[in-house]
Amino acid sequence: MKPVYVAIATIILDQGVKIAMQMNNLHVLRNSHAIFSLPVGGKVMIFISSTFLVTLAIVLSKHSLSKLSIPITLVLAGGASNLMDRIVYGSIIDVAKIGSMYFNIADCAIIIGAVLAIMHILKKTEAVQ
Repeated sequence: MKPVYVAIATIILDQGVKIAMQMNNLHVLRNSHAIFSLPVGGKVMIFISSTFLVTLAIVLSKHSLSKLSIPITLVLAGGASNLMDRIVYGSIIDVAKIGSMYFNIADCAIIIGAVLAIMHILKKTEAVQ
C-alpha cells in the first residue's frame, strides 16, 4: 500500500469520526492539551506540532526509508489531523476515554506508527549485533 493512501485514509477516518459524532450530538471533548491530555497546549502546541511535522517531512524527503514509510506516514498523518483540529477548532477533538486519558484516531495512528518504527529499528539493531 502506498503511504499517500495510508495518510489520506488516516486523516479522513479521524476527521470523519469527529464530524459524525458532533453532527449526531455524541459526546466529544475539546482538548487543548497534548496527546493523551498531557498538560501542554495552545499556541505552544501548534508551534511544536508544526515544527515537528515540517522537520520530519524534510528529513524523510532526503532519505530512503522504505521499510519505515508506513509507520512514519501514520505518525505524520495523525499529527497533521490533530494540527487541523487545532487550526480549525482551537483544540483537539477527542472521541474516546480510557481512565483519565482522552484520545482520538489520530492519536492512535501516532502511537501505532511510533511503535512499529521502534520495533523495526530494534529488529534492525539486533540483526547487526
